[in-house]
Amino acid sequence: KKARSKPPKIQRLVPPIPLERKRRKLVLMRPRRAKSREERDAYQHLLDRRRILRGQHKKASATRKQLGARNKELAAIAQEAAKAKAAAAAAAAAAKAKPAAKKAAPKKK
Repeated sequence: KKARSKPPKIQRLVPPIPLERKRRKLVLMRPRRAKSREERDAYQHLLDRRRILRGQHKKASATRKQLGARNKELAAIAQEAAKAKAAAAAAAAAAKAKPAAKKAAPKKK
């Protein structure tokens, strides 16, 4: 005996035109997706590059600040040393001037 098949109901039949539209839509979507992916990758690359540059800028800025602080400290130390040297020179000059003043004055008996 032959197997009997039941035909599909008419509501379930999909005409060829909507199927064609669907195929066309999918075909048009492919290049758009590829373009979108390329643009996304390019933008991500740009963001990565900016992040790297920002990190480098931060490092350079921190280094400059450290060098500035170190130079300030060295300048302060040099200034203190110059003051001490000047004070020592003044003291030495005063010490040389004192004995000369004592010799010049005659002693009273």
